[in-house]
Amino acid sequence: MWLWLTSLPGISSAKITRLLERFDTVFDIYSASAGDFAGIDGISKIDIAQLSDKSMQRTEQILAAVNAMGACILYYDDAGFPSALRYCYEPPYVLYVLGERLLWDRLFCISVVGTRKFTEYGAKITYSIAYDLARHGITIVSGMARGLDGIAHNAALKAGGKTVAFLGSGINVVYPPEHGDLMRAIAQNGAVITEFMPGTEAYGKNFPYRNRLIAAFSQGVLVTEAPKKSGTLSTANWALNSGKDVFAVAGDYDRIMSLGCNELIKSGAAKLTDSAMDILAEYAPQLEKLGIEWKDVSLPKRRIINQTPVNTVKQASISDPQYQELGEDEKAILSILISKNAHIDEICRESGMEIGNVSAILTLLELSGFINQLAGKNFSILI
Repeated sequence: MWLWLTSLPGISSAKITRLLERFDTVFDIYSASAGDFAGIDGISKIDIAQLSDKSMQRTEQILAAVNAMGACILYYDDAGFPSALRYCYEPPYVLYVLGERLLWDRLFCISVVGTRKFTEYGAKITYSIAYDLARHGITIVSGMARGLDGIAHNAALKAGGKTVAFLGSGINVVYPPEHGDLMRAIAQNGAVITEFMPGTEAYGKNFPYRNRLIAAFSQGVLVTEAPKKSGTLSTANWALNSGKDVFAVAGDYDRIMSLGCNELIKSGAAKLTDSAMDILAEYAPQLEKLGIEWKDVSLPKRRIINQTPVNTVKQASISDPQYQELGEDEKAILSILISKNAHIDEICRESGMEIGNVSAILTLLELSGFINQLAGKNFSILI
């Protein structure tokens, strides 16, 4: 019945909240007649017509789609529903989850968010902080978007930690499309969550609304890089409005991609942060109760390898053991660099990927010690 209610066209979370103020349970809402809905604030005649349709056909289609992909559904009145989301602004009454069935209320979560059009500085600081947080038992939460969100998830995975992604689309809609491998990796080491029913496309309006869940699910939100007008800042605003901590990384005063972060810090809305230590120290009592060691925080360790381009030593192969845990996109780029040093534009042409995606992957590969950046945005593989 929760599926029936949440899948009715036009019946938003806010309207469901009003309905529950009149009726005690979702069963009572389903059992009510058209006349019972009269006089409820915000419930229109069109809404009443929708609520009068008791067909379960759409519900059966949703269940079939969820079962087909091995996902599960959490309902608002389930004991296992995340408490942080049960009491947030306009709570989601149904959550679709792909991945592990985690003990949500026992997780210590920090959201790490940033712009899609990031700089190399933004990529490195995001990776560094997210990696260290994850390595010390913190669950990294983000939106699986292009850019710094994806880098935060990848850093958590590389650290062997847990990560949770909130989607602005249905659980069976991969967005952006190139994050299919990342989505599967997150599901295997955490969870992918959405309130949107299966088949929902990634409409632009979904993402600011989705951001309230990213903020609510976490103890604090870290913004690593964002211009002044950025969707990323909506997550920070949701966090501030709900009394959550906000952290931000400062950047050069003339770097456009740092202006949003700088403004958060200057206004006192966010705490200045340049390492995982700044965040972990903020939650010392809670972390100690959870048995999380936070006083010995260091930057992520790179693979210590021969820092010589492969072309001058020996020929590598994409089938070598060190590459087997990488995703298909990472392997595609490495395959290009195995045969030659290449400029980022050449890598884009030969891989068929967009420059934003290629730039993010190159940053991750460099931070992990697989490749080396040469002068003029040229790259070489390392062994």
